[in-house]
Amino acid sequence: MAEALVSLLLEQLGSIVVHELVQEVKLIKGVENEVKSLTDTLVMIQAVLKDADEKQVKNGAVKIWLEQLKDVSYDAEDVLDEWITRTLISKMLQHEVNYAPIKEKARSHLFSIFCCFKPVVLRHEIGVKIMELNKRLDEIARKKGMYKLTEIRSETESRIPTVSNVDVSDIYGRNVDKAVIMSKLLGETSHHDSKVPVISIVGTGGFGKTTLAQLILKEKQVNNHFDKQIWVCVSDPFDHQMVAKQIIEQATDKVIDSVGWEALHRKLSESIQGKRFILVLDDIWSHNGEIWKQLKTSLDGGAIGSRIIITTRNETIAHRMGSTFIHRLGQLSDKDSLLMFKRIAFWNREDDLQSFEGIAVDIAKRCRGVPLSIRVLASLMRLKKTIQDWRNVQESNMWDVQVQDGEEGFLPSISFSYYALPAKLKPCLVYCAILPKDSRIEKKKMVELWMAQGFLGSDGRKDLEIEGGHYFDDLAMRSFFQDFKEDSKGNITSCMMHDLVHDFVQFLSKGETCILNEDEELENVNVRHLTTFVFDKSSIYELKKLRTLRSGGYYRNKITCLGLIHQLTSLRVLDLCNSDVEEFPSEVARLLHLRYLDLSRTELEELPETICNLLNLQTLKLRYCEKLVKLPKGIGKLCSLRHLMIEGTRSLTYLPAELGKLCCLRTLDKFIIGGGDEIEGEGCNIRELGLLNNLQGKLQISNLGQVANANEAAEAKLEKKKNLQSLILSFRTLEAATQQLPMAIYGDEGILEGLIPHTNLEELKVEFYKGTKLPDWISLLSHLVKLELYFLVSLLQLPALGKLPFLEILALHTLSVKHIGEEFYGLSSSCGGGGGGGRDSVQQQIVFPKLKILKFSCMFVWEEWDLPYQNDTNKIDFFPNLVELEISCCFELQGLPSGLAKLKSLKLLKLCNLWRLKSFLSINEEDNGEFVKPPVVLFPALTSLQLTDVEWEEETIPDLSSTASITIMPCLSELKIHSCEMLKVIPLYMLSPALKDLEINFCPQLTRDMPSCLPPFLEKLKFLDCKFLDFMPDNLKHLTKLQTLEIIDCPILAQRFKRTEEISYKIKIVESSQSDVRVHIGVRCDNCKMFPIVGKRYKCKDCYYVRVGGFDLCEECYTTPSKHTDLVNQHHTQGHTFELIANRGDNPVLLHPDDPSEDAKGGFVVTKSAEIEEQNKG
Repeated sequence: MAEALVSLLLEQLGSIVVHELVQEVKLIKGVENEVKSLTDTLVMIQAVLKDADEKQVKNGAVKIWLEQLKDVSYDAEDVLDEWITRTLISKMLQHEVNYAPIKEKARSHLFSIFCCFKPVVLRHEIGVKIMELNKRLDEIARKKGMYKLTEIRSETESRIPTVSNVDVSDIYGRNVDKAVIMSKLLGETSHHDSKVPVISIVGTGGFGKTTLAQLILKEKQVNNHFDKQIWVCVSDPFDHQMVAKQIIEQATDKVIDSVGWEALHRKLSESIQGKRFILVLDDIWSHNGEIWKQLKTSLDGGAIGSRIIITTRNETIAHRMGSTFIHRLGQLSDKDSLLMFKRIAFWNREDDLQSFEGIAVDIAKRCRGVPLSIRVLASLMRLKKTIQDWRNVQESNMWDVQVQDGEEGFLPSISFSYYALPAKLKPCLVYCAILPKDSRIEKKKMVELWMAQGFLGSDGRKDLEIEGGHYFDDLAMRSFFQDFKEDSKGNITSCMMHDLVHDFVQFLSKGETCILNEDEELENVNVRHLTTFVFDKSSIYELKKLRTLRSGGYYRNKITCLGLIHQLTSLRVLDLCNSDVEEFPSEVARLLHLRYLDLSRTELEELPETICNLLNLQTLKLRYCEKLVKLPKGIGKLCSLRHLMIEGTRSLTYLPAELGKLCCLRTLDKFIIGGGDEIEGEGCNIRELGLLNNLQGKLQISNLGQVANANEAAEAKLEKKKNLQSLILSFRTLEAATQQLPMAIYGDEGILEGLIPHTNLEELKVEFYKGTKLPDWISLLSHLVKLELYFLVSLLQLPALGKLPFLEILALHTLSVKHIGEEFYGLSSSCGGGGGGGRDSVQQQIVFPKLKILKFSCMFVWEEWDLPYQNDTNKIDFFPNLVELEISCCFELQGLPSGLAKLKSLKLLKLCNLWRLKSFLSINEEDNGEFVKPPVVLFPALTSLQLTDVEWEEETIPDLSSTASITIMPCLSELKIHSCEMLKVIPLYMLSPALKDLEINFCPQLTRDMPSCLPPFLEKLKFLDCKFLDFMPDNLKHLTKLQTLEIIDCPILAQRFKRTEEISYKIKIVESSQSDVRVHIGVRCDNCKMFPIVGKRYKCKDCYYVRVGGFDLCEECYTTPSKHTDLVNQHHTQGHTFELIANRGDNPVLLHPDDPSEDAKGGFVVTKSAEIEEQNKG
């Protein structure tokens, strides 16, 4: 690592123009010679560092010598950085270039920094420091002769192949282990055993316990067998609250707030109740009997067939946790070790195998059957191209070295691979020790941290983020990282580090890096990188050498000593994310070296103006600072700023002018046009955006409605921002978009016409746009993958989106389109619709060739969807890859197109709030008989069908089960029907033989004929709020695979199944109580998220057509004042009015469908309480 620091220091020295800097800071005489001497000595030492790096493994004196060199290198870097920064400040004071609008305030802030040092410092301190550095370095150079260090020519580094990681998912030698554990997972257990079995995988570190568990969870049999897969990395210590929270979030797919243990314990029980789950508790090091007992009691509420897998190095822990089966994972055989080694080491170079095989056999054997050792070392050997290189590894004395820092020491393979790394990668790997064990490493964030530490160099001509990404991928290819997550393109976005590798980098950084827990005290005053779970220790602020200070907590940190932060003058990284900081000290300007500042999720309302004097700041994160109302006026002075992250700053309504001066900016979450006031000044003009051509990633442009015309919009120069991947074009707020003003005042069409992005754009969202049409350029975005059109209430026609060759996701929300057909697909009129002639001239086409997800919501005037079908003469293939289709709140849509049933890849279909839907399955003989030519399979790939509040009746749905030539939904495994009040009989074609999960919720017309029609392989059956559903347990005897039956608020069924004794499935019965009449089924409070709302429900009268399902509040939220000044007491938009909605006790009273009463009206007797009547009148 010292080699890398020296190299970076020499690069920094080489970039300094000494004559200019001497003049600017008035250094002492002879400083030029001192700088030259410093450079020469470093070059001389650099030549022997590779030899020293290898000898330190056995020679403690060499290790100390390297530590001394690292200290000098760090100090020299600080001096040079301070020199350059003060020079820049001096120039700004003298020339005042480009800072006229903020000149006076800028001068005062800069002058305060410049004068905080004594005058003698300005003239002499840096020069004196350089002289002192030379003396220390001369002494280190003199000692190198004592250790007989010699120059070693660096090997030519082989370039890592530009391919994805070697796939070792088919792990060698683990087939028997996998089969044994899978038999325990899938095997039958006693139906009367109420406890979930615990299966333990026990083995030494590096043997592949985690990998084996991951491999098992990927098996198709396991995926099909369990409803939920839950994975929790436990590590040490066993944080039971974190474990419970992660289980709940994965079981419910909902993020929960931090709550106490009792509440978590209750939520845990509810989250897995009745679900057949498989839970992996990975990497358990410790055990608390009482806590585990409470966790296990909750987990035992899962459905029959649920399983828990734990992985641990300690068999005693496996016994104490009540394991029903313990599998001891052993070493790989020599044969399997060699197979695994050869597959990685000789990947893409099979021709070398014969020449190298003898050495390969020996090296593989020396790995002693440890998979991690084989993987790491084989990844290294893949880069070594000569026989001699291989022999050097084979004959190295490092095989005999064990670092006796712990009981097991470190695997030689990890040491080999580390010392074989290029010098530039070593500090990057070692810096990962700053993260607690088992942390997920986010690639983008880690690259920003490396950049802040200077590990990526100081050459401003390079794109350091791209360089850092290459470094990260290089380390991944060498197997220092694992458990990768990737984006849709296969690029790594995050990863984990194996425990043994983490232990190794912690050993390498011992003395430099520290992770401080709440109950610990700092012992080493020379710490340079600190992750702490508690900030209120005064000893932290005495660490004069500290370069990194970051929070390690999952929960909100309390900070009371922030006023001392200016004492940490060497700080380069400050991460206070998720803390209770309300005010940031103005003394932060003294942190001249600071490059990375993360204040995300804090309570800040504003930042001090002095923060603009951090001229080295590269990354400023303010994400989800919901109280932040403004940024500093002088932010344009941050000449090094590359990442300004302000996503989720809901109170930030404008950006300071001159943001365009941030010419290095790569990341800007949102750009707000206009705003400001007389006191704070005007906000940004769109011209400022035109200067930021290095932007990449995601950008939202807000308040586009304030742009004058197309010419002004074109000044944003979006077509030059070739690195932008995602773009949101927002014309106004939701509240402004709902105002009914004359269309003549809007110039949205011209503005959008001028905002032509680069064709590299992959994601586009247009929202709150008032134009009647969209520009043609949208159909020309040849790389577009995702498109969202949101709340375009005036849009009458869709562009030819079917032509977009790579579009995968399309979401249309609140448009005024009445008909969707040819223009949507990009077809001419000769292509025809569902029937008719003119098809002979049509050439073979594919419409929406890559589309996977299609969503329509709140299309309130949409009446007709024309989806032509393919036949022998009409060579048009529609939606060949569509997997998910969702249609919700399209109240005027009267039918689904017949061509929908012919889509070959459609797996999920969700229909919600389609009140005029006359038919679900449109099959007729009018299309020249072509659609129903036998044999026909309709919805051939559909696996999940979800219907909510769809107003069709039994007679409108054809029963085609008797038609031998037609097969319908043969793969349907999940069917959910909610709030279909007029449904009397479930169509037989929906009850597919493949059906495993059936849920019926609030279908009051369903009575007794259904059970006999249920398919025999059904595994889960749930009835909720079906008051008159009536059948006996014997009616379900044919369901031999049934695992769980849930009966909730179905009084007749509850009585029928209460006395059931001999059954083979779990039953959960929840009966309604008196308070149940105050429950608003299916309605959520949009403020506190209560679901369903219990008690009084208040519904916004103005938002019904704006939001899916409108806007609802419970009584407490309605009567509690909002914390936000722009909202009224209803936590909602000013000017909107609410009405009190009848609860279920006041709703129409349900009657049995066979009730002959004259008062019955469609199964209901309509009543309403006086209270509701009176309040709604008011």
